[in-house]
Amino acid sequence: MIRRKKGRPHQFTFYVTWVPAETPRSTLVRVAGMRWTIENCFEEAKGETGLDEYEVRSWTGWHRHITLAMLAHAYLAVVRKHAIRGEEPVTCAARLLLFTVPEVRRLLWHLVWEQPPVMAAIVHWSTWRRHQQRARECHWRTRTRSRRHQRKLRL
Repeated sequence: MIRRKKGRPHQFTFYVTWVPAETPRSTLVRVAGMRWTIENCFEEAKGETGLDEYEVRSWTGWHRHITLAMLAHAYLAVVRKHAIRGEEPVTCAARLLLFTVPEVRRLLWHLVWEQPPVMAAIVHWSTWRRHQQRARECHWRTRTRSRRHQRKLRL
């Protein structure tokens, strides 16, 4: 497949595909257009799940590491998406920060590894932690303002 940009008609991008001959062109174009989304996904997986941090001696070990890292990344993405769309009351959600990657990791760890998981305790901890993060953020904002004010008074 050869792709030409509208803004630069003299530049071409080439793609080699191994799809069945009956695959429609629209599908090929859609898949080729997803390249940057996939690149971003790999970059995110490197940072969140250690996709690039493997030290293995065999193809099998490398394959296992990559598979588990990608599975963990996919799972974190789904959990994060559902957590952001959560059904918390508006009054409670307005006072909390959004879920962070470490928060989702810890929630996932509690849900998967502890026996048996107590959902109410996990949700309570998560709410408490995000409340504390919000309080810390407000504390540092206030502290920074007061330091600026003290510097102005010294001058």
